Amino acid sequence: MAPIVEKTSSGREYKVKDMSQADFGRLEIELAEVEMPGLMACHAEFGPSQPFKGARISGSLHMTIQTAVLIETLTALGAEVRWCSCNIFSTQDHAAAAIARDSAAVFAWKGETLQEYWWCTERCLEWGAGGGPDLIVDDGGDATLLIHEGVKAEEEYEKTGKLPDPASTDNAEFQLVLGLIRDSIKVDPKKYSKMKERLVGVSEETTTGVKRLYQMQISGSLLFPAINVNDSVTKSKFDNLYGCRHSLPDGLMRATDVMLAGKVAVVCGYGDVGKGCAAALKSAGARVIVTEIDPICALQALMEGIPVLTLEDVVADSDIFVTTTGNKDIIMVDHMKKMKNNAIVCNIGHFDNEIDMLGLEALPGIKRITIKPQTDRWVFPNTNKGIIVLAEGRLMNLGCATGHPSFVMSCSFTNQVIAQLELWNERSSGKYEKKVYVLPKHLDEKVASLHLGKLGAKLTKLSPAQAEYISVPVEGPYKPPHYREYLYSSFVFDNLYGCRHSLPDGLMRATDVMLAGKVAVVCGYGDVGKGCAAALKSAGARVIVTEIDPICALQALMEGIPVLTLEDVVADSDIFVTTTGNKDIIMVDHMKKMKNNAIVCNIGHFDNEIDMLGLEALPGIKRITIKPQTDRWVFPNTNKGIIVLAEGRLMNLGCATGHPSFVMSCSFTNQVIAQLELWNERSSGKYEKKVYVLPKHLDEKVASLHLGKLGAKLTKLSPAQAEYISVPVEGPYKPPHYRY
Repeated sequence: MAPIVEKTSSGREYKVKDMSQADFGRLEIELAEVEMPGLMACHAEFGPSQPFKGARISGSLHMTIQTAVLIETLTALGAEVRWCSCNIFSTQDHAAAAIARDSAAVFAWKGETLQEYWWCTERCLEWGAGGGPDLIVDDGGDATLLIHEGVKAEEEYEKTGKLPDPASTDNAEFQLVLGLIRDSIKVDPKKYSKMKERLVGVSEETTTGVKRLYQMQISGSLLFPAINVNDSVTKSKFDNLYGCRHSLPDGLMRATDVMLAGKVAVVCGYGDVGKGCAAALKSAGARVIVTEIDPICALQALMEGIPVLTLEDVVADSDIFVTTTGNKDIIMVDHMKKMKNNAIVCNIGHFDNEIDMLGLEALPGIKRITIKPQTDRWVFPNTNKGIIVLAEGRLMNLGCATGHPSFVMSCSFTNQVIAQLELWNERSSGKYEKKVYVLPKHLDEKVASLHLGKLGAKLTKLSPAQAEYISVPVEGPYKPPHYREYLYSSFVFDNLYGCRHSLPDGLMRATDVMLAGKVAVVCGYGDVGKGCAAALKSAGARVIVTEIDPICALQALMEGIPVLTLEDVVADSDIFVTTTGNKDIIMVDHMKKMKNNAIVCNIGHFDNEIDMLGLEALPGIKRITIKPQTDRWVFPNTNKGIIVLAEGRLMNLGCATGHPSFVMSCSFTNQVIAQLELWNERSSGKYEKKVYVLPKHLDEKVASLHLGKLGAKLTKLSPAQAEYISVPVEGPYKPPHYRY
């Protein structure tokens, strides 16, 4: 029997678990607002002009406290909103109650059946007379899927009179979808077609949903424009990575109270979600192992000291298993049978088909013992051995805990608001076709900048001369369109992991100064800066970063590194490292203010990052060469001086031997391939007088050539898995828009 829609005193529809929790929900929403500066900034900037006035927005996204703040941002900007959750376990009932009472139509409760879930999705899309929504906020693509499947079925019915047949598929959930559409056609054979005609577009939150959109774009079946919010840097590199780093251990602890330290934890997949999970488990003292199909991601894990093996290698000896892949059939029943007693199995990817829950439930003699909601022990027949499965294989961080924290969701949801505004404002311009788009970089940087003040960060301002030198506007964007689309196996491995190795090597050889306890300033937090900051932090230094780019600044803050200006910290710091690739970073006036024997060095590129000409020309300055490439410069009328390494040039090569052989092998293998490509195509006309990047499959090849040396074993995709995520079995494994 279908649930019954209820109404508030004002006539707004809803269906939630318990309206009496609304006051509690309101208190938590007010707490979250303080932690969500991006959304509050949207209130302040756009609220007065009511840009969404007249717009209908349907949302299918986890109905949490954080989502409540998003919904009320949309309504504050003038929209009418209807909402459902995109997961049967992720709703926070007090949040749903507060929004249903105060702001929008909500159809969501924790513990929905699948039939109830799709009923809620249908209610979310139904706006009565006049069709459906103008805009959709989607998470995982289920609302988008329902409309596409509905239109397809209605067109078939119009041509042939044939209704959808749930028996035509073995997928139990899709049977429900077909049944829902069949019943709707009987009432209104044009319901979803009318929705399609009205729809302006969708903004999609997740990797899984984005994959679906690109699949539809490739096949030509996408019915309306879509903005890929997931691949904004301030979403995927923050929500996916830092959000999961927070919420995975939260879910594990609430569900099981198992101590993580000392356990062997297997993370299946090392994309952004996997990286966050692995970092959390490693920092909690677990011994982490990664499984991967992608040689580049595998090499990234290895560079963090994490072994890369197959599930078959480690299944019998591990304690915790986390799937993060967005693919299907990752942990199967045969794997679960081989696990230790009370091994914990959970998913933080997206759909529950990463873990073979259907196979587990169908196993003859299997016994399910519910310890508490979302924590089940499955005992195998003829044995007392069992495994603990969290959230029935669905998202454990939302099923067993409260999901990502408010601050990181503010980044994601600010992108959603901006994407919805963009679609709505351009609805009549023809700017957006039936394709998938990514928000431009300046908006990505704006989202980051809105969150810096909350964390006490201060950005460095470019001078006009510096901006001209690196060919960017003074006000940004600060990265070119091709940034992060460089060859990963060269650009990032060399710059990040190479500098992480060679900076401390150069400092130790040149000065023998103990790094622990020192205050170290890293100017710039690109790949070189990230490597330097990681090295100094791991050596016990207190690291401070200076940055012009709000996205890089926010990344530093997420690693616990303050972001200040050089003027703020110059008098109290011990080590200064320039990594920017820009000029005039540390000037003579800075050097005069430094502590006695402060160390100043450059690992960016040219020596003009440090004002060596100004230092040499300073009247009365005295240079004392302690040893080659290590000079103490003593200021006039004082015994105070600074130590400058390698005359301001690359200190890791001037004072040490540069990056280690292994990481340079990655870079130089790319060089060989590039040279071969140019030579072999010299007469073909393939290459014009332009700048090119080697294709992704060659980047993956370079990475794969280096895995054996480190004892890694890649997981192989099955044809069905490859088809599911729309990649070839042999790779490349990431789409062109993917940023490693």
